[in-house]
Amino acid sequence: MRKLWIALFAAVFVLSGCTATSSKGTSSVSPSPTASASNETPTPSLTQTPSLEPSETPKPPDKLADLTDLSKGIFAFANHSGDKLLAEWDGGGEPPKGDLIAIGDQGRVVSVSFAGSQEATAEDNGRQTSQNFDQRKGWLYEVTEGNATDNESYFIIDKGLINESMLLPLSLADKQTESETLKSDIEELKGRKVESVSPLQQMGNDQRAYLVVFAREGDDMLASLAFSSDEKWVFHDFPATYDEFSTWRVDDGGVIVAEQFSFLFAAATEGGFLVGYKWMGFEGENVVFLSIADGKATEIGPSYDRYMSPI
Repeated sequence: MRKLWIALFAAVFVLSGCTATSSKGTSSVSPSPTASASNETPTPSLTQTPSLEPSETPKPPDKLADLTDLSKGIFAFANHSGDKLLAEWDGGGEPPKGDLIAIGDQGRVVSVSFAGSQEATAEDNGRQTSQNFDQRKGWLYEVTEGNATDNESYFIIDKGLINESMLLPLSLADKQTESETLKSDIEELKGRKVESVSPLQQMGNDQRAYLVVFAREGDDMLASLAFSSDEKWVFHDFPATYDEFSTWRVDDGGVIVAEQFSFLFAAATEGGFLVGYKWMGFEGENVVFLSIADGKATEIGPSYDRYMSPI
């Protein structure tokens, strides 16, 4: 009888029209990638997020007008408890100070303040890791708002140069996305057989990033970060010579896979967008900034070669 009353109540509730809506470094770590010439082609359509109601349409991001401002920032890594960051220090120059943020994986932001410096200890093993945090020489930053992630890489910069309003929303790409049509289009563009296309990242509403691995031709190896935006393709190539032990990275076994790549952040620029990607290898992590504009991908500084092996 109780189940019958529950069923009758649910039916009346639905018929009454009540509905619910939801809102919503070192050079040994990696060879320097070489930016490729631009290529463009219509991008096959992927499943799109349903359009938002006008009242829910997000405000377009502010634009990063001067890419040279990146040189005023500094890379760092977090300690185990996530309350401090350590930036490399060679004994010269001035550290960033003032009203600072630190941007980590997937554009996660914490506020930080300069907290002085520390000298290396006799126990320093040369690794840029949270395990070696207290032994490593560097500039110290205290996390004043939020909590950093253990051992994660961060980019520290003044809020007046880069702030959260400039960052594009990031989300991991759907790994089940059908890639056969993408493969054929890229093969036509690059004139080379494609071995695999792996979706990596969705950036904002229109930008997508993929790892493309091309078929081996003798000892000639090629992989690319491929970006699709406004129905056009832009490639950032990683050419290499085959080595069964170390082709693209030290001890990579001659393979490159999507799991090695992640994204620090993406930001809107006057002519396109800026992306900071991370490439993990056996010995450590490289962080590189790319400007995607005018139909090409251009590597710009600063970059971060973080030595972490063994982690």
